[in-house]
Amino acid sequence: MTPEDVSVTPVSACSPGSVVEVSGVISSVCVPPPDVAPTLEIEVSDDTGRLTVVWLGRRAIPGIEAGRRIIVRGRLTHGAARPVIYNPTYRLRPHEVTGG
Repeated sequence: MTPEDVSVTPVSACSPGSVVEVSGVISSVCVPPPDVAPTLEIEVSDDTGRLTVVWLGRRAIPGIEAGRRIIVRGRLTHGAARPVIYNPTYRLRPHEVTGG
């Protein structure tokens, strides 16, 4: 854990309606077809669970890709399948280098 991770909340401890900061890995990225309103939806996973992050009015954000570590901050709502944060602030974490 780095000093930057001290303020993060595990997904399992997040409460709907609260402003939370979650650190995890982007496990999927979904963009709807062109005839649907632009949104960018990702799934963020940590060791305790998953949540969905949605940016409205965007189809892409540089650096947002599956496998990348991210910290998101925003108000948690409860979606049909899992918790959701809309239009969060975010910080991409550096790519991890694996030894070879």
